[in-house]
Amino acid sequence: MKRTVLVLVVLFAAGRLTAQMAAGAVVHDGSAFPVVADLNRDGLDDLIQDRTVLFNNGGSFSAPVALPLEGSDRVVEVLDANGDHRPDLLTQDTSVYGAPHYRLYLATGDGGFTPGNFYLPTPIAPYIADFDGDGVDDLILTNDVFKGMVRVATDLTLLRSNANGSFDRMNTYRLPLVVQGALQSYRILAGDLNHDGKPDLVIRCADELVVMRGTGGGAFEIETRYLPAPFGYTAKTLADIEGDGNLDFVLAEGREVLAFLGDGRGNFPRFATGAIEKKHDMAPSIIRESSQQPRDIAIGNFTASHPQIALGTNEGDVVILEYRDGVLAEAARNLTEFLAVSVRAGSFVSPGHSDIEASGTGTSMNGSPRLLIGREKVAPASAPRATPRLRSIRDTSPANVHYNVTTRGGCASNETAWTLRHEGMFNQGSSTEGGKVEAFIKGDWLWYRMNVPYSSDPVAGILVRHGDTYSGEVAVKTAACDWQIVSISATLDH
Repeated sequence: MKRTVLVLVVLFAAGRLTAQMAAGAVVHDGSAFPVVADLNRDGLDDLIQDRTVLFNNGGSFSAPVALPLEGSDRVVEVLDANGDHRPDLLTQDTSVYGAPHYRLYLATGDGGFTPGNFYLPTPIAPYIADFDGDGVDDLILTNDVFKGMVRVATDLTLLRSNANGSFDRMNTYRLPLVVQGALQSYRILAGDLNHDGKPDLVIRCADELVVMRGTGGGAFEIETRYLPAPFGYTAKTLADIEGDGNLDFVLAEGREVLAFLGDGRGNFPRFATGAIEKKHDMAPSIIRESSQQPRDIAIGNFTASHPQIALGTNEGDVVILEYRDGVLAEAARNLTEFLAVSVRAGSFVSPGHSDIEASGTGTSMNGSPRLLIGREKVAPASAPRATPRLRSIRDTSPANVHYNVTTRGGCASNETAWTLRHEGMFNQGSSTEGGKVEAFIKGDWLWYRMNVPYSSDPVAGILVRHGDTYSGEVAVKTAACDWQIVSISATLDH
């Protein structure tokens, strides 16, 4: 078989100096993790903090103004539950331990809200998405599925909004297990991945990336891709990072950002990565470096007219990355006075422009949040809009991957060839014996999960690259010989 030889050509060019955003006002009455929304519809985003709102005065903020909430309700997210384009409030009441309830307050148009009479029919946290594309936000409920005492899957139940504060229960879909904390933002990622006019949903599960492909009317078809646990849960978003008019899936883990680049058909045949470099130590060093994990991702045109990614670091930097020549390159960096920085995007100084609210978390030494003001603005009316480009299907052409599987002792010894369809970092396929194999390939590491005839449970592990071959070992419980050590090698032939 003819083997393709990859030749790496490295070109050195003059480096681009990174810029900084301008330091804005300190939000003296602010706190971490606000809900950002234009509550009074003046074109500038306000900061909602539990039971109060700080109104934006053009880059500075008012003293906290109490919201008309019942009991001990606190705002956890905003939505448009009736299609009037005014932010409505989703609140949570945790006054009864172990039995939280949720309530909906509809905006009245005069700066007020309806009494909190719209109790939501669940003690489970509802998540927000316009899953039927009618311009009105709907709700999604999650429920863990157990096998004995073990959580094995998650059911998603769709509640369609009637645009009056009530909801109709629709379909329930069973997904692979959703990790606790993976849906911490009260929103499920939604967007039209394949330009068919129907919203699709993207959910990060325990070891899968799930795409719920919309078929119309709030119905979905489920697609799963193997995305093993080491790659982030908490910081993720959908955005057109590449600027080609197609939505991409972006996640952050440790000091790396991964962007799975959409092709306009709902697939992710290419990817780009970028490092969140550490430029200085923490002072004082009270947070472990191993705990570095971006808490959130902010998307906006912060220092340029194209989409950019903003994240915070443990040591206090706000780092902005952008897609450039096939990679995510650093475009800007601001050193803040905080540790473990959280970021929120918003229009804080002028309508339609992207700025950042940065705040410290995880330590009492952090001060009040402050604004970072974007540069090089392009007015929305004159900003160029990309025409969606459908990527060639050659980007997902099959790659033959041969898995030679043998066991020590020979009990379950066999040799199986697998053919995988290659899609960027995602790979999946089957063997002539009917087994299924999935792989996630990143550099010199190959994470795999496969079903083999001699084991009732999936076999999973990591292979390490040596030359042209990925190899490794895994313990497998076989039906005939109990536990065996299985040697696995994968050679990619094109």
